[in-house]
Order: sequence, then structure tokens, then C-alpha cells
Amino acid sequence: MKPYQVTAIITCFFPKEQDLARLVDSIKDQVSHLIIINNGGLEHTFIPASPASPSNEKLIILEPKANLGTAGGYNLGAKKAWDLGSTHILLLDQDSECHRNMVAELLELESYLISQGKAVAVVGPYYLCKSNNQVAPFIQHEGYRIRRIYETSPEVISFISENTPQSPKKFVSCSYLISSGSLISKASWMAIKETNEGLFLDFTDIEWGLRATHLNYECFGSFNAKMFHLIGDDQISVLGRKISLHSPLRHYYAFRNCVWLFQQDYVAFSTRVNYLVKLIPKLMIYSLFSNQPWKQIKFMLLGIFHGLLNKMGRYDG
Repeated sequence: MKPYQVTAIITCFFPKEQDLARLVDSIKDQVSHLIIINNGGLEHTFIPASPASPSNEKLIILEPKANLGTAGGYNLGAKKAWDLGSTHILLLDQDSECHRNMVAELLELESYLISQGKAVAVVGPYYLCKSNNQVAPFIQHEGYRIRRIYETSPEVISFISENTPQSPKKFVSCSYLISSGSLISKASWMAIKETNEGLFLDFTDIEWGLRATHLNYECFGSFNAKMFHLIGDDQISVLGRKISLHSPLRHYYAFRNCVWLFQQDYVAFSTRVNYLVKLIPKLMIYSLFSNQPWKQIKFMLLGIFHGLLNKMGRYDG
């Protein structure tokens, strides 16, 4: 019997099936089970491998009656994973692709951290953006300052692995991780509780990480576990910074959930300020560089209004 049983949970909504198939192919041999949450648009004929393939014995497709968003999808998948006897869940987005041994690297890091007395909320990989092959940093909040941590940053910590003593493993403590690639133990999930379904889509990972921090757990990023991921529908460069552009509806969720998060007492005041001061420049940038500026403005302002009113859940118009 394996010491760990990891179940991968993929939430999808009208996915590009070739991308989803690549994701499934990249992770299927690293996990015990693979759950796909079909929030809509996944063809019933989707089979990542031949029907006789052993990998399909791992595959479970759940089809909720309505779109649950990423938060509800992950929660539904987690319930199924625990019923299957899993020790961990691995959250994945349909636009991701996992490097070989990613799960093994994450499990090794978690084991080391626990041996050092750390209360581990989640461990996750560093990732490269599919659109430009650039490495995304891990994020640390330090008062009113936001640190972006790369592999060469001074905040990075190393430890010696018994499996590869000649190559130290590198990791960093961070304030949160993106959902995709997040490896979470059952014990941590039960202590911190599931993701907030009221957020539906955006900020679910940030909120969960900040809630974990409030409960004295820590999030950790690994520089030895690797993933490819796509963020946004498009990217633009503003003052040398790459900024992801999304649809007006996606920006509605981002602005609404950011404003809602500001009102939660478990979020540090400095963190609230850090996010809120970005709303005005983001509103301007998303409007100026969009091909539908008025629709963007409408949805972002509506998101702010609904966040203040605590009007959460799926937006139905």
C-alpha cells in the first residue's frame, strides 16, 4: 500500500479538449485517481486514452447540474476524493500542464516541512506562463510590501534530500498559491475548511491562503516542482510589467471578490490596502487596453458595487 494516495481534481468549463488531454496525460501516472468536474462544455465523448487503458480506471467525471465555478468544483471533487480514501488532493485548472515528478517533489517537500514542525496548509510548484514561457514568482506579503520571490531571491530556503543529496531542494514560504498545482493534505483541508463557494471564480486561492495564514498555517512554493499554466485571455506590457487581460465577466468577479475580501476581519489591514490600491489603476488599464472598454468599465464597477453589498455567488445577469 502506498503511503500517499493523491487524487487530482480538474475543474473545466468549455475546455479546449486537446489542452485538457495534455493535462490529463501529464498527471495521470502521478496520482491514484483523477476527477474531472464538468462545469459545462466537456463533450461526453472525451476519453484521454483508449478505453482499455489502465489510466481510465483512475478517471472519474462528475457532472453537476449547474456551473459550480472553480470553488464549488474543487469542493465537490474533494468530497469524492476523501470518499475514495485519498490522503491528498491536487487542484488543477484546465489550462495547466504538469511536469514529470511534480507530485513526488511536492510530497517530498511537504514531508520535510512537517518533519521541521511546520503547519503546512499547501505546497505548490513554480510555473511558467504558456503564452510567453516566463517564470511566475511566488508572492510574500510583508506589511505594505509585496515581495515577488524567484529561485535566485535571498528568501529562498534549501534542504538536502536523501534521494538527491548532490542537488539541494529549494522552496519558499509564501502568502498564498494559485489553485492550480496546489497539493493539500486531508488534515489541512479539514482544518482550514473548503474553498469559499460564494467567490465562485476569482480570489478563491488567495482567500483560502489568507484564511490558512490566519489559522497559523503556512503555504510553501517549490522550485523543484514545475508546471506550465496559462493566465488570462491575452497579455499586455505596461511600464515593463506583463499584465493579463480577461473578459469583462472575469473582471467582474475579480473586482467584486477583492472588495468583499477587504471586509473580512481575518485579512491583515496592510493586505487589504495592498489589494485595494491596485483597483483604480487596474480599472484604467483594463478599460484602455480592451477592445470593449465600456463593457469592461460596467462590469468592474458592478463588481465593486456587489462586493460592497456582499452579493456573492455566480453572476446571472
